[in-house]
Amino acid sequence: MHYLHTKKGKKGYMAIKIDLSKAYDRVEWSFLFRLLEGVGFNETFVNWISQCVSTTSFSLLINGATFDFFRPSREIRQGDPLSPYLFIIYAEFLSRLLLHEESLGNLKGIKVSRIAPTISHLFYADDLIIFCRTDEGDAQSVRRCLSNFGEWSSQLTNNNKSMVHFSGNVANRQKEAILDILQMPKCNHRSKHLGLPFYKPKSRTRAFNKLVEKMEGKLSIWKAKNLSRAEKIVLIKNVAQSIPVLEGHRGCGKMLLKAQKPSNLESVSLSQRDHQNLGGPVDPID
Repeated sequence: MHYLHTKKGKKGYMAIKIDLSKAYDRVEWSFLFRLLEGVGFNETFVNWISQCVSTTSFSLLINGATFDFFRPSREIRQGDPLSPYLFIIYAEFLSRLLLHEESLGNLKGIKVSRIAPTISHLFYADDLIIFCRTDEGDAQSVRRCLSNFGEWSSQLTNNNKSMVHFSGNVANRQKEAILDILQMPKCNHRSKHLGLPFYKPKSRTRAFNKLVEKMEGKLSIWKAKNLSRAEKIVLIKNVAQSIPVLEGHRGCGKMLLKAQKPSNLESVSLSQRDHQNLGGPVDPID
């Protein structure tokens, strides 16, 4: 993303964040098993996965009354440790479609340096992001891949939640043409991918206040629980003080902290110290 922010010259690029509507619920078992066989898993392993996935049963509790069990005909369970890995294989089909378009010259990813490989897409379970040129041909290729993927795998792209982020050297007229082809909105300053913002915050104070609000929200939840001092210290050091790092974008979390007045940082430390109810100060945020 830093490459897109600092891109200059005539060639423009874009990052397309794809949101799949109820991705896990739309996984077709037959298509998944064919993909497993296609990537090289033997029949025994595929049968094991079939037993893990297709033997699930559910029962509804309505107004205190329990109804008979029933079995779903598709989907992989949310929270199951196996589900993200199965969906990675499921999304491999979309990856192959994009690579095929790239091999034909219809799509070209970004190359952040001369020695770096060309990157056309990054997938992390159901979090998908596609990189390509701000060219109408590339946009048509992406739309065609998403359409074929949805038709063959039953996945549905949520265009309202999907977003397009352009490099800084793209003209507004070109942006409008690309957005019209993809039928997706432009990325805004609140957009995130894997919990990290696409944009570097313009106002450090405002961004810092959001971090403080998130920390205080965690502290207020913990105050309602009967925790020992040791438990509070562990939560503060491992959760509250890690929020700036997790929320930071390209090291922006630490930069926000360093840019603040000492009094602002001291107020955060006092809030944490008050929560753990200890006489000595907690370790400063670094």
